[in-house]
Amino acid sequence: MEYKIKSNSFGLGSFKGFTLAEVLITLGIIGVVAAMTLPLLIVNYQKKTNSYPVKESLFRVSTSCRNG
Repeated sequence: MEYKIKSNSFGLGSFKGFTLAEVLITLGIIGVVAAMTLPLLIVNYQKKTNSYPVKESLFRVSTSCRNG
């Protein structure tokens, strides 16, 4: 009884790389995920940068009130 060992699960011999379709589908999925997450990241960054001057001003007012 002879057993043949396949080099990959597709049985196509030696597997050299990815097809164009596989690469394009992967890039499409990455693009969709990026399009969904980037606006949220930008909004969060803007909220943090806009609140920093307010926090700094409140800190200065509170310390000046304490010091008299």
